[in-house]
Amino acid sequence: MSIELKSKIYLSFNVLFFLSFFLTSFAYAIFVYGTPAEVLGSVSKHINFDYLSKCSALCLIASSVYSYGYIRTVKIKKCEKYEEKKVKNYNIGNLKLLYSFYFLIFILLFTLAFTAVIRGQHGFLEGGDLLVSLYESVFPVTLLLTTVKRKPTNLFSYILYNSTILVPCLVLFLLFIKIGDRGLILTCGLEIIVVYILCVRRLRLLTIFSLMLVGVVMMFSIRQMRISDDFSSSTSSVSSFTSAASSSLSDAGIAYGAWYYLSDLTNISHELCLGYEYRSRNGLFHPFEEIVLNICSPIPLLPSLVSNFIFDNPTSEYNTSEALNKYMRSVGDGNFGNHCIIDLYMMWGLIGVIVVCSFFGYVVASCYNRLYDDILYTALFVLLVSSAIYIPRNMILSLIRPAVYIWFFVWLSRRHDKKIRTSKPVVEQ
Repeated sequence: MSIELKSKIYLSFNVLFFLSFFLTSFAYAIFVYGTPAEVLGSVSKHINFDYLSKCSALCLIASSVYSYGYIRTVKIKKCEKYEEKKVKNYNIGNLKLLYSFYFLIFILLFTLAFTAVIRGQHGFLEGGDLLVSLYESVFPVTLLLTTVKRKPTNLFSYILYNSTILVPCLVLFLLFIKIGDRGLILTCGLEIIVVYILCVRRLRLLTIFSLMLVGVVMMFSIRQMRISDDFSSSTSSVSSFTSAASSSLSDAGIAYGAWYYLSDLTNISHELCLGYEYRSRNGLFHPFEEIVLNICSPIPLLPSLVSNFIFDNPTSEYNTSEALNKYMRSVGDGNFGNHCIIDLYMMWGLIGVIVVCSFFGYVVASCYNRLYDDILYTALFVLLVSSAIYIPRNMILSLIRPAVYIWFFVWLSRRHDKKIRTSKPVVEQ
């Protein structure tokens, strides 16, 4: 993390990831458990917190082996000057073809989201996982290449030159706010900021801190709007969001402090304890099937075909989040998500946690090493940063599919120009 801070990349993967990882893994055990704010985890009475210390130790091992894999791989000279680097010229490929894919995916996703709004669907976009993953992959590649090609020098020119990309994204933001789905808003919002930092201008630490505060309030407001009584009524999305934002600054927020606004992350400790208990009672969770399905995940419909016709079960049977939800309903009530470490522990045990986390550290360091050398690694770095907050409460292996899609879109932008494959990029320092 110190490498990114010294090079003034404050909004880096490690900074965001470790902040989110601390909140999802340790904050509940250290600061929340046994305090009045514990009521924010309304299902805590159903959880066996005898596993809390064991889960904390498991997360400590995971973060340690990740750091080891990262530090062993990252290249940094002792006397290197941490000067601000900015991309001057990349190997720009066929943007017309890339733009065609961008607008095709946008139209399909817009149609699906607009239909969901008309039907009154809320909470999350049903049946949109593939399109959302495609959009979150083609968006940063298109934005990055356009920014590098047109060379904006300030925020105004950055927005102006990329308006054909940002306006459709804003339309999707409004639709997803109405639905109450925060995933695409958070991911694409971070992608916009990271591309600006890498290609236009560094942001001051105070500016980033202010943006993070605004982001926390906005994400929490969408959550409050989603669970409010009038969410599914005819109330407009603007008035619903405004009402939710004002209620976010209510007496509850004052009483419980920051944990009221961060409860989406701190309460993931429930998944930790629940998953550890599930693993202790039921053994490994489909270890071989999970390997096969994760390899197949980038290819549309292939995981479902393999799961149904080879393993003779639907894909939901091999989803650790679904397993935790079913287990939770058997011991109480409620509906949860996941935790990246307990997901690995349920599938492959402690050995799986050590292997995957150390390799993940190697992958992140490799992207950082070649951040300014290749558009592919820059786009992958943008993907990592935009996913950093969400990964601890999801799955590390969920990055496989968007990473493959990003590789495809970068390859697509280069395939018609032989010069692209041989020329070297120029980096301004």
